[in-house]
Amino acid sequence: MKEITNYSIIIPGSKNSVYVDTIDGKVLLLNNDYLSEKKDTLSKIDKFEIKRIFDSKIKSKEVIKLWLFTTLNCDLNCIYCIQNGSKIDKNETMSKKLIDQTVKFLDYYADETTKRVEIVYFGGEPLMNFDVVQYAMSHYNNTTRRPIVHRLITNGYSLNLNKIKKLSKLGICDVQITIDGNKDIHNCRRITKSKKGTFNRIKSNLITLLNETEQTQIIIKTTVDKSNKDSIKEFIDQEAEILRHDRIHLDISMVEDINHMPKGDLYMSRKEFSEFYEEIIYYVYKLGIKAVPPHSGGCNLNYRNSIFLAPSGIIYRCPSMVDDSKFAAGNIYNLEFQDDKYNGGSYISQECMACKFLYLCDGGCKYNSIVYSEGNKNYEKNCHYNEINRDLYNYYAAKYSKYLV
Repeated sequence: MKEITNYSIIIPGSKNSVYVDTIDGKVLLLNNDYLSEKKDTLSKIDKFEIKRIFDSKIKSKEVIKLWLFTTLNCDLNCIYCIQNGSKIDKNETMSKKLIDQTVKFLDYYADETTKRVEIVYFGGEPLMNFDVVQYAMSHYNNTTRRPIVHRLITNGYSLNLNKIKKLSKLGICDVQITIDGNKDIHNCRRITKSKKGTFNRIKSNLITLLNETEQTQIIIKTTVDKSNKDSIKEFIDQEAEILRHDRIHLDISMVEDINHMPKGDLYMSRKEFSEFYEEIIYYVYKLGIKAVPPHSGGCNLNYRNSIFLAPSGIIYRCPSMVDDSKFAAGNIYNLEFQDDKYNGGSYISQECMACKFLYLCDGGCKYNSIVYSEGNKNYEKNCHYNEINRDLYNYYAAKYSKYLV
């Protein structure tokens, strides 16, 4: 039996309870009688062991995650895009020569503990440089010594039948597509450069993706703020038949003001989103739809295995830093990478290190801590313990409700 510790969430039921380990994510269904015996003597993990586990996770190269910004350009003009108003050069595109160099870099950076490499095709809109996406997938499949997992994050607008067939043949593992509510609301938020709606085309491409692939997993990301929160339930109702597909997971998350841009009245507070999430997650599982667990992303700056590569060949350690040269952490052509630059661990307080949600929250956004803690005296790191606790409780209570009756 797995050791029951204080780094956990317990959702009680009439006969059984769901126990969720907040370190490794394991979920157990425990008899209430057994749990009542153990509850008062939960194993306390001391701070030295927590630091050892966390340090080991920070330094791990077991899985190397290489994010390729194949282009910084995009074919949409979404109202909340973090790149709006930024100084990013959207004309930059990644070359095949750069892909060749990444193979050398992966051989250089991986070590004997590396079991696989995950490639994430990102942007901008990565499919705007589809030739390089194809070339990269084929090249990695044929030259990399370790198992490769290919992931695509796309707005879905240009994901047509031809591209889907090629991606499937090359072994795409999973695809994330964003749909932000019902047709009318989505078409106000995620529009083309000529201000045309995109819902129908993205939905059509999603159906084609399901029909033309057999194993590819699909994440439907729904980003929520004050302007679309009231349309999410209607969207789920209308598209329930598609969303119930066994290869689809719904990822409901809040729009975050990472770059402290205008339109502050658009964003929800963590508390507001948590209240919304509590209502919607039970409805999602009631309809037989699967969802991605909340707070499962963590902070990339904490982990040396996360590498973000700009089209120029410059390496960064966080997607918000890409194309801002002052945050450069290396150069792919020179096989240079300071994987401990802006090491997130150094920005984590002792209070956070003692928190049972450390492995989910990672002590908050390190990018904000680095950029705004010194340059803006009004910036204050906020703890969202209550919201994380509430979101996780509701997620697992909804997912495993049939075991809690």
